[in-house]
Amino acid sequence: MGQILLRRGLLSAENLESALDTQARTGVKLGEVLIAEGVLTSDDLQAALREQLQNARLGQILLRIGAVDHAALQSALDEQTRTGQLLGEILQAHGACSREAVEWALSQQNLERRVAQVLLNRKLATPEQIEHGFAVLATQPDRLLSEIMVELGYLTAEQLHMTLRFHLQELRLGQILVKQGVLDEEQLSLALSHQTVTGGLLGGSLLALGLCDNEQIARALAEQLSLSV
Repeated sequence: MGQILLRRGLLSAENLESALDTQARTGVKLGEVLIAEGVLTSDDLQAALREQLQNARLGQILLRIGAVDHAALQSALDEQTRTGQLLGEILQAHGACSREAVEWALSQQNLERRVAQVLLNRKLATPEQIEHGFAVLATQPDRLLSEIMVELGYLTAEQLHMTLRFHLQELRLGQILVKQGVLDEEQLSLALSHQTVTGGLLGGSLLALGLCDNEQIARALAEQLSLSV
């Protein structure tokens, strides 16, 4: 946690050392010490905690697909704690995992965030329900957010099916634009990230970012429709 905060530029090494001393004396959690000392805000702490959980989730996804073993993952997590370096970078540098596997696992994390945003945009779940779902996911990282949301009773299986279908349609539209040479994969990823933050349709994000025009989107939509017939 301390290394994450240092890397984000949210505190100095001196602040961290002082807070760790206080933590050792009092047993109070590091984040609570930093907030009490006025070094960190609650929002900053929550952002760092989310990054910490995302790293744990990345490791669990890689374990699930057999891309890394437990020993290598634990070693990388220990090094990350010491250095603050990104988990995926450490695994690749040690030859414990391929770049392709890390990128795929990161894409799965992004997929979960996008599905969560779709649920919010379609008013199928509240922010509090989404937060609860991710909190459960953090304790059961070998599972999927979507199945947890159904299990918690926030979604029906039918609502989940419709949500995932909508999301896949958006992804197909993006891939058609890549195939047509309108976008490259990096631009598509940028547009999907923009959509995750702002909500709305992928086409709207593409237009807002100036990555394509209405005519190009219309052609891609026409091809998508023909493929679905």
